[in-house]
Amino acid sequence: MKKSIKGSLLFFVLIVFSCSIFAYANFGVTVGEIFTYEVVTSQWSLVQDLDSGQGSGLKYGGNPFPIGTQFTIEVLAASSSSINWEIDIDGNTAINNNDAGDVADMTEFLYLPFAFTSGFGTWDQGEVEMGPAIMMGIFFLEPTAFIDFFQALHDQASTSSFDPSTYWVYNNVDANFDSSGTIAIFDWVHNAQYNDSGCNTYLSGTYYATIAFDKTTGVLKGYNLDLDYFGDVAGDTFQIDMQQNIEQVGYNIDGFYFTAPGFGWLTVFPALLVVSYFGFLLRKRKKLLR
Repeated sequence: MKKSIKGSLLFFVLIVFSCSIFAYANFGVTVGEIFTYEVVTSQWSLVQDLDSGQGSGLKYGGNPFPIGTQFTIEVLAASSSSINWEIDIDGNTAINNNDAGDVADMTEFLYLPFAFTSGFGTWDQGEVEMGPAIMMGIFFLEPTAFIDFFQALHDQASTSSFDPSTYWVYNNVDANFDSSGTIAIFDWVHNAQYNDSGCNTYLSGTYYATIAFDKTTGVLKGYNLDLDYFGDVAGDTFQIDMQQNIEQVGYNIDGFYFTAPGFGWLTVFPALLVVSYFGFLLRKRKKLLR
């Protein structure tokens, strides 16, 4: 991330969002419960300078798994503040945890295009051809914190606007949250341009995301994303076209709520950065599900 963007985190850390969001805990699962998920879609097409490649399937633990792969999430420990769980993909296992502070990780997921403003790093054709890793490693969304969080984004979507931030010009950043049923569904669109003339970097594109979770238990029902950004990074041609849909077996995510660019909202941008930064200060970073 650029230094000026990091600096904005310090500026906004005392405003917009209160720290109380990290104090919630209201999980509704028990030790020993196992939830099964399916890789419905996972693919990408990447270009960086003279390198290019495509991959279909899920990359995990250094191994490729095809679309249609099923994996399990087992609850190992459940307390008033967090859930410890184990993921198992065909014998490839890892232990992780979720808590109310995961709103910080959710912020990074919602601003996924930020992760590519410096390119992909050292090119590895073999890894590219495996397909993407799990892009959102939150399988238990603490209901109180996340309902409040997503509702706040939805409320601001219809009432707020914000001037472009350093390097970013926003065409449409918008949110919708439907919590009327047992399953809460959050939809997101991020259509923007990134322009850093000093680094000869320009990106433009659109990112759609849908997240569904059980309001009572906090269990993730699934997520769906579609990201298409292109341009130049440090003067080199850059493009990423990625789709990933992971769902709990028996649940189906409908199509994206947002389907075309339009006037959106932007004031929550600094707020999300605050949540992300403050989350890093509160707890150790979780291991990536790679």
